[in-house]
Amino acid sequence: MQATFPKGRPKLIEWLKQNPITKRKLRLIFHEAEHATAIYLNNKARMLPPVFFLISLNAISNLSENNFKFDQASHSFMEGGRLIESLPPSIKALVDQSVNPMAFTKEYMSVLEADIINLLMGPLAEAKHVAEIDNQPFNRRLVNLQALKNYGGSSKLAVVEDYLQSFSTSQQERDRKLDALYTVAFKFLNGHENWAAIAKLANHIVNNDQNSIRYEDVASVLEP
Repeated sequence: MQATFPKGRPKLIEWLKQNPITKRKLRLIFHEAEHATAIYLNNKARMLPPVFFLISLNAISNLSENNFKFDQASHSFMEGGRLIESLPPSIKALVDQSVNPMAFTKEYMSVLEADIINLLMGPLAEAKHVAEIDNQPFNRRLVNLQALKNYGGSSKLAVVEDYLQSFSTSQQERDRKLDALYTVAFKFLNGHENWAAIAKLANHIVNNDQNSIRYEDVASVLEP
């Protein structure tokens, strides 16, 4: 997916304004690069196992004005990427069947929280990328959870809701948990090293003619 962009931020921003399809594709690239980076770095920091995923770069590259349904504000070019592939009706049902309920609950919650944080990262990164290109502020007041639907987050938020439904039947508990995890995701994204890693992966995607990006590719790009 090779591309040549003007050097220098002012020239790049002006060029992107004149190339709306390329600008949209870059949004998607940052979206998927952040999701992949979060899966790799966040899971690693939590000492969780690697998880398979595949990002279809051809699907992004082949987008045009005619087939770019951007107004739907929901897109996903990643297969896999989740530690929990099949959610139980409730965590309590699993805990009741476990030999060591306390240890199991702690381990399962760590996995559940990691998946939710990683799902939130993609649309958050797209929102930050757009804010930088448009020279707009980026903070939690302006980019709340509902705002993520404007950055391809609708499908991911629906999955997050499924996770929260298995977490608790209490709406108050679900809201509290989601707010806490959104805070973690926002802090992760605003970390200088993490954002630099996302930009590095996005640059790799743009300047390589691979058909797809996998976990192993991300590891080779992000590891020194």
